[in-house]
Amino acid sequence: MDKKFSLVLKHIEELPPLSHIPQKLLELTRNACVDVKTISKLISLEPALVCKILELVNSSFYGLKRKINSIDEAIIILGTSSINTLAFSFYNIQMIKLFPIKFDMTMLWKNSIAMAILSKIISRRLGYINPDEAFVAGLLHNVGFMIIMQFYPEEYKIVLNSKLSDITLNEKRHIGITHEEIGSILLEQWNFPIEITKSIHIYENQQHSKLDEILLIANLLSIVNGSDFENTIKYNKSMLENWNLQPQDYKDILKDLDGKYESLIEFFDLNIKVDAKKTNDKEFVFISKDKELVQWIEVIFEYNSLNLEIHTANENFENKIILIDGNEPIELFAQVANTAKKVIAYDKKVANYANLPFAFSAKTLEEVINEQ
Repeated sequence: MDKKFSLVLKHIEELPPLSHIPQKLLELTRNACVDVKTISKLISLEPALVCKILELVNSSFYGLKRKINSIDEAIIILGTSSINTLAFSFYNIQMIKLFPIKFDMTMLWKNSIAMAILSKIISRRLGYINPDEAFVAGLLHNVGFMIIMQFYPEEYKIVLNSKLSDITLNEKRHIGITHEEIGSILLEQWNFPIEITKSIHIYENQQHSKLDEILLIANLLSIVNGSDFENTIKYNKSMLENWNLQPQDYKDILKDLDGKYESLIEFFDLNIKVDAKKTNDKEFVFISKDKELVQWIEVIFEYNSLNLEIHTANENFENKIILIDGNEPIELFAQVANTAKKVIAYDKKVANYANLPFAFSAKTLEEVINEQ
């Protein structure tokens, strides 16, 4: 066994087990008949946690019309499952924050928070039986990244800079284990339900469970917080077909994300600055004949208040910023590059092939545009 991998396993094994309260909360998540007093009594053992939960409950995250003053009242109004999940998640995030990570985890934390919120929103919209399970699965889907980056810092720089678009394939090639495998090992160590542990492998699973598909849709939509186009767009058509989701559904889900995101970052005591949306007067042109892809790009740009024109034919793009579909003929790349103000690829393969700057989200798109 690889020496570093052995150290990773050793570190995971030496992590303290979940303390009494979160362990009991985890047990209660599996009990549909748990009563208000049981949850209230357990959470009340930690006054600081009670304050955090009441602060979140009274924030825009829930949008309640009146103030909630006690944990019992919060449980009655929001349900035992929701409050239990918040408390359990809080403990888990505090444990993960103890990992001695040297990398800047800002983007991972942002993505995890967005994934948690979106997973719960989507699961309710699609009638999934356990939205709180989806919340926890979304929140913890990045946990393997946080460990693998700590123990393989140099190797992971190579992974991130690789021309291959499949990150798990890169991890296998350069490290020998994937972040998904490490994440599932940790969750098994903490005795998580098998459904959540399995969901860590959403991109490796050959057959997707309903929870997997909810996470895939959440990851698709969390692009506004930094996920990559390549791993998300390739699932777009299948998700639309499987769940009968339309672009307007995506817009509604993203609208529901607003207001909840910052509240949850504060709840978990994550020292992260949330960038405010900016009004952008730059005009972009997207060239593609793929209708589904065009619809998805429109969702992203509308959410980020970016002006976008869609073109399917060759035109004069003088002084315009072009985002181009990699399936277009290579001749078009050359033609556009000669007249456009700037040409940007939306995936890494296209960027490498045509020697173009690469933008993997609306945020990085703006960064690439502003580069001199």
